Amino acid sequence: MNIIFRLFVLLGFILTIPSLCSFSQAIYIGESSGGGIVFYIDGTGQHGLIAASSDQSTGTQWGCYGTSIGATGTAIGTGQANTTVIINGCSDAGIAARLCRNYNGGGYSDWFLPSQDELNQMYIQRNVIGGFSSAYYWSSSEDCPEGARAQYFASGTRVGSNRNNSYYVRAIRAFSCITAPSSPITGTNVPSLTQITWNWNSVSGATGYKWNTANDYSSATDMGNNTTKTETGLNPNTTYTRYVWAYNNCGNSIATTLSQILPFLIGQTYGGGIIFYIDGTGQHGLIAAPSDLSELVPWGCYGTTIGGTGTAIGTGQANTLAIISICTTTGIAAQLCDALILNGYNDWFLPSHDELYQMYVQRNVIGGFVTSNYYYWSSSEFNDLYAWGLYFFSGGAWTGNGKNNPNYVRAVRAF
Repeated sequence: MNIIFRLFVLLGFILTIPSLCSFSQAIYIGESSGGGIVFYIDGTGQHGLIAASSDQSTGTQWGCYGTSIGATGTAIGTGQANTTVIINGCSDAGIAARLCRNYNGGGYSDWFLPSQDELNQMYIQRNVIGGFSSAYYWSSSEDCPEGARAQYFASGTRVGSNRNNSYYVRAIRAFSCITAPSSPITGTNVPSLTQITWNWNSVSGATGYKWNTANDYSSATDMGNNTTKTETGLNPNTTYTRYVWAYNNCGNSIATTLSQILPFLIGQTYGGGIIFYIDGTGQHGLIAAPSDLSELVPWGCYGTTIGGTGTAIGTGQANTLAIISICTTTGIAAQLCDALILNGYNDWFLPSHDELYQMYVQRNVIGGFVTSNYYYWSSSEFNDLYAWGLYFFSGGAWTGNGKNNPNYVRAVRAF
């Protein structure tokens, strides 16, 4: 089995190697993982090598010309030990092995200079890894006191070369695993206005997480070690479903489904204005126009009884229709609200007594109200001479205000 596997790797095929462990997807050659790109997997599918995604140097020496270091390993699996031996035995600054050891790509600090055979595997998978130059690259395998092994990436030729030559360097690191992590457990998601902050709990053995709007791991956003994701630009009264996976060098977990409804919220811009009231179902409420009508206007029909107008929340629209059906005077509060077309909506009305009070309660959320010696009209009639108005300046004082008096008007609509 190992012979067949190695033959496939030598031919440069990109393989998906099944694991002895139980998880949804094995790591594969060419995968971005562990701070770089997987370029070698052993016969178990549990261990392998990862190349840095770019070179660490375009020209540096191997180091310590004329000194026998003892980094003689050439096989796959010897590069890390070679690198340690070189660093311990050669104090030259800026040499190939030291550049690799000091590299911290992807947050990992266990990078090393590849051995001769590890470097050859990089050459075989050079197109999968990417970013190589048609130049010589150093391995960590010592050839003699004056030389070390290098490989020419234009042709694959492997040579013993003078240690003082300046060659390219690409760091690698090893991975090994037992199993892929389990699926994350959903946390408490936080909805607000037009966004949701998704939360999930960390998983033992995971090196990172991926998140997606679709149940598709391949196109998911890599969240690194973050266990939270804030998504913006969402619509209220909508249920959103999202997916998150945990992963490590062995593979990824089964997706965890995250679900959250984005509710209507007081202060939310919606339906042509600003939500200022939501009923007990959370699905219905009232929206205030973002500004007053442009002029002070009378309630209308002083001396005429409209009759039947309500004061409760939910009666404003019927009140408005009742007023304009009996009082045909133009330019009165109810008529102007009914005729209003604003932000694409034409179902505005003059709020009832209790609806207007809710606007007062949320006046700072809505904004733009006038605190002067004028009232705001409600659509609730008091008698033939008066209608209810609310004085925003003095903490919400009500009055039966003369219908012929000019006062401010703020239109509302229901959702």
